[in-house]
Amino acid sequence: MYCSECGKKLEKGSLFCDECGAKVEAEKEEDTEKKAVEKKVSKTKDSKKKETKKSESKKEVRTEKVDEKKDSNKKISEKKKKKKSKKKIFIILLFLVLIVVCSFFAWKYFDDNRSVGSTWGDSYYYFIRDSKDQKGDNPIPDGATIKFIQVPKLEEPVMVINYDKNRGEYSNIYYIKKGKVNEAISSEPSEIKFLYNIEKEEYNWYVHTENDNKEYYVPVKEVIESDGKSETSNSYVYEKDEQITVETIDGDKLIMDKFDSEFVDPDIEVDGVQYSDDLSNAQLQEVITDGVEQYNPNKDIVSDKVDKEVQEQVTEINEKLEEMDKAKEEASSVLKVGDYTLKYGTYQSEYYNTDGIGNCGRYTLKPDGTYTYFMPNSVQSTNSERITMDLEESGKYEVKTTYNGIGPNPTPVLSLCFSPTKTNIPTRFLEFSPSHEGESAECFQVKANNSWTGVQYPNLHTYIGS
Repeated sequence: MYCSECGKKLEKGSLFCDECGAKVEAEKEEDTEKKAVEKKVSKTKDSKKKETKKSESKKEVRTEKVDEKKDSNKKISEKKKKKKSKKKIFIILLFLVLIVVCSFFAWKYFDDNRSVGSTWGDSYYYFIRDSKDQKGDNPIPDGATIKFIQVPKLEEPVMVINYDKNRGEYSNIYYIKKGKVNEAISSEPSEIKFLYNIEKEEYNWYVHTENDNKEYYVPVKEVIESDGKSETSNSYVYEKDEQITVETIDGDKLIMDKFDSEFVDPDIEVDGVQYSDDLSNAQLQEVITDGVEQYNPNKDIVSDKVDKEVQEQVTEINEKLEEMDKAKEEASSVLKVGDYTLKYGTYQSEYYNTDGIGNCGRYTLKPDGTYTYFMPNSVQSTNSERITMDLEESGKYEVKTTYNGIGPNPTPVLSLCFSPTKTNIPTRFLEFSPSHEGESAECFQVKANNSWTGVQYPNLHTYIGS
């Protein structure tokens, strides 16, 4: 017999179920058993259902827990992913920042060190930049003008810095030797001039300096090789306002400045760029780049027109120098007596061939310091051995000779005196007599160029040829 409620097997005679406490009704044993079985089956089913439900519930709970765990893991994973993502983003941003910073400094470095257009230009740029930053012993003066010039026989262009100091203009020279920039600092006012050397037939750059008494022109190359000296063995030195003066035999004067006899100034100015202490490295780089672009070798500085004008001046100078040399030669072939000149050559008396008049022959004055005298229709003739000419303060020449004379009154010494006035003739000459034993004198007053009149014998002698 079984309980109709829970299906538990009951003891015979039981009034209540020990399991569920349900009241036991008296039924037939078969029915009871049947019902009990059914109930047990039903309970089993229900139990199975419950178990199934419970299992399903547990499964659901497990599923939920799994899902929750999955969700939790997913959230954790998402959080981790977010953290990783943020970390990656941070790293990427940091990397990008580093790239930007490095790029900036790299750009700045390469921008500061990019070429200004030539290797020699780069050398000068680095030199100026570093001297500006380091403030060395000889920094580039603020407001200076920078120029680049070609100096013959130097491989690289030379940098010239022009600036004002103590109310004077100065020029410093910088040059490249073995890849290093060297300097020749000017200790006195100076300027760099582009000149044509007439003798050497070349254009070149010269350093011009001066003091109270003299002017100096020194090739830039010589200044570099002499460590900046303003005077070297190849210097051109002139007295202040020095001139070449030559007097012609006619009394005219030919004058030329000594400088102009050796140089022609084509008056060429090379463009420069302005330097300032306020320039940034980038601005300085632009300035030097402009300077490099403006640089031209000497052959490009001198245009065909300028060279033609220079050569025309050279021709004029050479012609004038030739004229002056000719005048010198002519001057050396004359005796200067006061304001008058007497050419070397033969002078004939106006009474030549006339008997009975003294000193009526021919005198031939020679450039070698000798003279001859000849009188026609006479046995008297003179061949001098030596002439000495002494210029006295009175402006006269005394000519004295020892000779072998032939004639009625041969004397071993004959003195000649040429004077612009009678008052200048020394008394001792006037007292001499042609027949004075051992010495005689002839005195002449120069009346005009290349003519004179005898004092003792007043007859005119004029030049008849060399």
